[in-house]
Amino acid sequence: MILQLFKSVNRREFSFSYEFVPVNEREALMVYNIIRTFKKYSHPKRALQGRYLEFPAEFRITFMQGTGENLYLPRIARCVLKEVSVKYGTETYASFAPIAGRDGSPPVRIEMTLTFSEVEILTQERIDQGY
Repeated sequence: MILQLFKSVNRREFSFSYEFVPVNEREALMVYNIIRTFKKYSHPKRALQGRYLEFPAEFRITFMQGTGENLYLPRIARCVLKEVSVKYGTETYASFAPIAGRDGSPPVRIEMTLTFSEVEILTQERIDQGY
């Protein structure tokens, strides 16, 4: 006789990696702003004169094909950004010349990995809906 107990269902996590190779100062600043925006919305916000923390932002991720959703890829339920990992440069670090009015100089290559975690636990019904 074999007995197995149901313990729990883990929330699904999804990781997405991006490589940025800006070719000029304008693109380097755009990459900086993209990374900063993801870092900002992965953290809570202070509320009521700093006494409380609000929940971080939630994200809706959809895989698109043309103008519609690609139903051959898994649907992702509402999720939060659990981790933002950024690697600046490569083994041999290189950077642009310093940008006017800013300290330092941006690297010529940046890797960013975003790890998202769904906020709901999936059920059989949600799997039937394509999740």
